[in-house]
Amino acid sequence: MRPVNGTCRAALAAACLAAGLQSVAPARAQVPEAELKAAFVYNFVLFTEWPASALPVDGVLTICAGGSAASQYDALWQLDGRKAAGYRLAVTEGHGRPCHVAVYRAGTGGGLVQPGTLTVCDGPASACAGAMITLLRERDRVRFDVDAERTRSGGLVLSSKLLRLARQVR
Repeated sequence: MRPVNGTCRAALAAACLAAGLQSVAPARAQVPEAELKAAFVYNFVLFTEWPASALPVDGVLTICAGGSAASQYDALWQLDGRKAAGYRLAVTEGHGRPCHVAVYRAGTGGGLVQPGTLTVCDGPASACAGAMITLLRERDRVRFDVDAERTRSGGLVLSSKLLRLARQVR
């Protein structure tokens, strides 16, 4: 078996992302919705480029879960310690800590986030003011929308592979 080069590795990762995000309906029957949403967040990390000034020097990329460790966010804690994009993930409740990814429920607001923070809201876009990515449930699927302008203004770049899988890019 020959080694996988960077181009092939990126294509393989994109194929896995596409397969994982496109087959949400069958997976829903086997995987709780909260775990599925945590998998989406993990993939958002894989396909996001942060500005150099926002990258961690200690090799730890922080995901802040908004609010308390409510049951729907318990699945995010399973990402703690995993590797993504060359960084170790650390999940925290946030509360004023610097975050690379801020995940919060609709209606709770994202709080104050610094530039270079990817904001992900779980709920309808109408209740997710300020989010770069909105996770939502559409019939029996989990989908996501992207606010491209807000993402750009935050200094982040989302992979075109990720944008193609979004339900809506505005």
